[in-house]
Amino acid sequence: MEAIAALSNMDHLAGAELLDAKNGQKTLRISGKYVHSAYDPQIEADRWAKLQTEGKDEPEKSMWVLLGCGLGYHVKALVKNGVRNVLAFEPEPELEKFREQIHILDDLHKDARVFVTSDRAELRDAFR
Repeated sequence: MEAIAALSNMDHLAGAELLDAKNGQKTLRISGKYVHSAYDPQIEADRWAKLQTEGKDEPEKSMWVLLGCGLGYHVKALVKNGVRNVLAFEPEPELEKFREQIHILDDLHKDARVFVTSDRAELRDAFR
């Protein structure tokens, strides 16, 4: 419950910063805490996705639902690891502007198997 309360408190986003990671990619820090790696955000996401998909029966046939998208590194990493059905909901619409600035998910926007939204009505419609 504490995490849900924190998510609904928009004040914590006032300190959101888009920064350069050590490898030159963009990373996100909110209230002093990194959402993605401060060193290599894509490698961190790739490792996470590999752990999630390794040993799973046909992960490309499953629907993956993510609560929270951040800058989108892990969405891209899941697709890179063979996952083809991803629905990612970012409960903080304010973070979408950061994701749009860095274009990480641009190549996936036209892929009907990948759906990323911050809009609750769009999310509801996705399950109809």
